[in-house]
Amino acid sequence: MVANFANATKPRPTVTGYVGLSQAVGTAISQVMQGASTPKNALAAAATKADQALAGD
Repeated sequence: MVANFANATKPRPTVTGYVGLSQAVGTAISQVMQGASTPKNALAAAATKADQALAGD
């Protein structure tokens, strides 16, 4: 794990809504990996949620 710290040279963005965007993408990846959604549907849902998060909704 310590060796991986070399990759973490930049912090996550401080843009309002970034946490919601990150959660939407993570959820989409999880759903596809578990077979609960297709990549196309998961990506569409993540895009909608990310847009809402970045808009402050």
